[in-house]
Amino acid sequence: MIKKLLPAVATLLLYFVANAQSSYVYDIDLQNVENDRVKVILTPPNIKKNKAVFVMPAVIPGSYARKDYGRFLTNFKAFGPGNKVLKVTQKGVNRFVINNARKLERIEYWVNDTWDDENIEQFVFQPGGSNIEAGKNYSINNHAFFGYLGGMKMLPFELRFTKPAGFYGATALNGRHLNPTRDVFTAPNYIKLVDNPVLYSLPDTTSFTVLNAVVQVAVYSPNKTVQSAKVASYLKPLANALGNFFGTFPVNKYAFLFYFADPNTQLPETKGLGGYGALEHSYCSFYYLPEMYHEPALKGMIQDVCGHEFLHILTPLNIHSEQIENFNFENPDMSQHLWLYEGVTEYFAMLVQLRAGLITPDEFQSKIRNKIARADAFPAMSFTNMSRNIVKDEYQDDYLNVYQKGALIGFCLDLYLTRFSNGKYGLRELMLDISNKYGPNKPFKDSRLFDDIAEFTTHNVLNFFNDYVQGSKPLPFSELFDVIGWRYSERENTAGYYFGSFGLGFDAEDAALQFIDVGQNVLGIQENDKLLKVNGAEISIENAEHTLEPLFGANSLQKITLTIMRNGSEMELTGQPQMQTRIQQHVVSNVEQPTPEQLKLRRFLFTGE
Repeated sequence: MIKKLLPAVATLLLYFVANAQSSYVYDIDLQNVENDRVKVILTPPNIKKNKAVFVMPAVIPGSYARKDYGRFLTNFKAFGPGNKVLKVTQKGVNRFVINNARKLERIEYWVNDTWDDENIEQFVFQPGGSNIEAGKNYSINNHAFFGYLGGMKMLPFELRFTKPAGFYGATALNGRHLNPTRDVFTAPNYIKLVDNPVLYSLPDTTSFTVLNAVVQVAVYSPNKTVQSAKVASYLKPLANALGNFFGTFPVNKYAFLFYFADPNTQLPETKGLGGYGALEHSYCSFYYLPEMYHEPALKGMIQDVCGHEFLHILTPLNIHSEQIENFNFENPDMSQHLWLYEGVTEYFAMLVQLRAGLITPDEFQSKIRNKIARADAFPAMSFTNMSRNIVKDEYQDDYLNVYQKGALIGFCLDLYLTRFSNGKYGLRELMLDISNKYGPNKPFKDSRLFDDIAEFTTHNVLNFFNDYVQGSKPLPFSELFDVIGWRYSERENTAGYYFGSFGLGFDAEDAALQFIDVGQNVLGIQENDKLLKVNGAEISIENAEHTLEPLFGANSLQKITLTIMRNGSEMELTGQPQMQTRIQQHVVSNVEQPTPEQLKLRRFLFTGE
C-alpha cells in the first residue's frame, strides 16, 4: 500500500512544483498607496537562463502610438534566495535586465499612474492608462501595471489584489472574491491580461442579459451624478440592436467599465490623443467620460461612444490578423487593415443604430456628410501604408482619419457590395462570412485579406481596394451614393440664414466658450468675447449642442440675444440673421424622385431586408 501511494504523492508534489514554476503571480497592494503609487510584487515563473529581461510594453493593441509604459515604474528590484539583491540593469525605457536570473525569486517595484503624467509628448490617452486615487478609485489597465519576461509572455498570470474593504473589482477576467479585502484574477497569457482592465471602486454595477450574453455595467462617478442602472438602460437597446444585427452575440459575457470624470476638473495639456473617449477590448471596453446632469446629452454620448467600442467584439476579436494574434509589445509589426478594425467598426456603429431605429435616416445621412467634411482635412494617402506605419511620428497626425475616411471606406464598400448583389449581400454578410472562416482563435494573413474578400464576393472588388484603400484616389461618392438614391456635390451655392463670420473655442483657463476667428457679423461679436447665455439659457457641457442651435443653425429671421463677457463686463448682444447665399462643401441629399431600384437597395442597406 505504501509503495502504491508513494508514486502518487511524488506525482502530486511534482505537479505543484511545476505549477508554481510555470506562471506569473503578482501581488498588488491597493491599501497602502504612497503619492499615487502602488507597490507590486512578482513571483516569477522558473527561469533557466542566467540572464532574464523584464519587459514593459512600448505599444499596446488598440492604441496606435508608442507610449513606453516602463517609464511609470520606479524602485525596480530583483531578489534571490535569502532576500539577496540581484543586479538589474535598465536598457532603454522598457527593459530591465536581471543577472543571475536562475536564482530569481521575486521582483518588486512601485508603479505610478499615467493620468497625472506631465509628459505632454507621450501622454497616455486616459482610457488606455491608469488612475490611482487612494481610497476612491483604481483604474487599472494591466499593461500599465504589469510586465512579462522576454520569451515567456504566453504563460498564465495570476493577480492577487489587496484592496480597501468593500471595494469591487469590475473586469471581464475570471476571478475569485476571497474576502472583503482580497481578490484573485487570472489570465491565460500576457496578451489576454492586457486585453482585460480592472476598475476598482465602491460597487455601482448593473447587469442584464442579451440573447446568449450577460452584460455588466460598472460605474465610478465621483459626484454620484451618473449611476450604473441609468447607463444600463441606455445600453440595453444598443445591445439588443447589436444582437439583432449579428443574429446572435459573438461573446457570452461583456463588461462596460466607466469612469465619469468631474467636468470641472481640467483635462491635462497633451499632444495628440488625450481626454474623453474609450478603448476597446475583446470582452470589455473602458470609458473616460464627463459627468452630465442633462439626460438626453448623457444618453446620446453613451450610445455614440459605446456603439463603436461594443462592435469591436466582431473585429478584432473574431476577425484579426497574425500581427494582432501575436502582438509584439516592444516593436510591433502593425497590420495594414486599420480601415477594417476602426473604419468598418465606426461605420457599423452608425448602421446598427440606423437599423434599430435609434437614429433616423436623415441623422445617418448627416453623420456621413460630417465624416466626408472631416476627412477632407487630411491629406490623400494610401490607407494601408498609413496603417502599417501608424506608430511612426510622421503618421500620428493621420490616425484620427481612420474614424472619418475609414468609416467612409466601409460605407462605400457596403454600397459596392449592395449594388453587385442586387440587395442580397452587403458588408454585414461579408464580415460574418470572414468571421466564420477565421474566428477568435484563427488569425488571417495580412496580405491575404483582400483576396479572401474577393473569394466571398467578386474579383472586381480588388479594383476598389487597389484604388481607394491601397491607393489614394478619392472615394467615388457620386457614383456609389446614387445606388441608394442619394446625391453628392463637392461644392454648391446654398441659401441660408447667417449671423456672420465667427467660430467658438474653449478657454481652459476660464472654463468658458470664447468667440474666435471673428469677422463681420450682425451681432457685434468681438474676438475673445466669452459666451455665457443664448436667449437667456446658460450654456453647459450638457446642453451646449441644443442651446447653440439658434446661433449656428438658424432657420428663420428670428432675432437672437447673446449674453457675453467682454473685458470683465457682462453685456447683451441682439441681432437678426440675414439671408445669404454661401458656398457649401460636401452636400449630401436625397434625390427628388428615386427609382424603384434605388429604393429597394436603400431599404436593404438601411434595414437588412
